[in-house]
Formats: sequence, C-alpha cells, structure tokens
Amino acid sequence: MVSRIVRALVIIALAVYPLIVYFGLSLYSFQMIGGLLLGAFCLRLLLTWRSKGVFQQQKVLAMVGIVLIAVALLSKEQTWFKLYPLLVNLVLLAVFALSLRSEQPMIEKFARLGRKNIPAAAKPYFMQLTKLWMAFFMLNATVSAWTIFMGSIEAWTLYNGFISYILMGCLLIGEWLYRKLSKLEQYNE
Repeated sequence: MVSRIVRALVIIALAVYPLIVYFGLSLYSFQMIGGLLLGAFCLRLLLTWRSKGVFQQQKVLAMVGIVLIAVALLSKEQTWFKLYPLLVNLVLLAVFALSLRSEQPMIEKFARLGRKNIPAAAKPYFMQLTKLWMAFFMLNATVSAWTIFMGSIEAWTLYNGFISYILMGCLLIGEWLYRKLSKLEQYNE
C-alpha cells in the first residue's frame, strides 16, 4: 500500500515537474527544489529498477534526471533543471526510432500489453503510428529547446507543463478516433 502511494506521488511530481521548478524557484531556495527533485528521481530509479520491456526507458529517464539535477545543484544554474523535458522527448524519440529496427515497433509493443492477438496485417499501421509519435517527439523537443534557450521561464513552464500535455492528449484522441472511424476496428483496445 505504501509502495503504491509513493509510486503515485513520484509519478505526479514528475508529471508536474515544470510547475515544481517554476514555483519552487520563485518561492524556495535553489537547493531545496534541487533536493526535492533529486529525491523524486532517486525514488523513480528505485521503483523502476526491475522494469523490463517497454518500461525500461523509465530507468534511463530517472538516471538522466539525477544527472541533470546534480549538475544544476553543483553549478547553481537553473538551465539544467529546464533541460529535463527536452531530454525526455529526445530519449523517447530514440527509443521509438530504435524500435523500428526491432521485431515490433514501440506502438505495437504497447498494444500487445493489453491484447495478445494482434493480426500480422496490423504491422504497417503500427509502423506508421510509431513514426507519427517520433514526429511528435521531435516537434515537442524543438519547441521545448526554444523555450529553454529563447523563451522565458514562464514560456518554458506553460509549454512543458501544460501545452505539450494537451498536444499529446490530442494525438492520443485523434489516433483513437481514426481507428474508430476507419477500417482499423480490429486494432482497438
């Protein structure tokens, strides 16, 4: 029970990471926010240490977070805090791209988590959908980088803590609607 609560708190903290950085830097000390985030990433690493399959990248993202926060604390430079959403997008882009060379593209791996009998005819659809997500991660990384290096902390927070989630939700809903309205009903759920 405690493990589930801790896991949920870590997931929530990292989901609202940009808000923690923004409000934390304006209300608390640099070291306090760095310590909080470092703790969250360390917990994430411990909780995902045994992850396998499609969830292995969770360990990588936790390690990336630990390194970024450690460098931020040592350098006392907030830009290191802001790099995390950019690197998440780049890691996911790489994972999805590498999956195109494997037996199953990433979207097919996710689909198989909930459904084992997926027809072989679905493979081209999953390949295209994986490429679409790659394009999303590339665009998201580009805008995130712009907000880090050219925008204000407010623009960074707004995009990385809100707008990117809205865009991701739109992509998920759009793909779901496409499957429902097209002849791809057999790939549902």
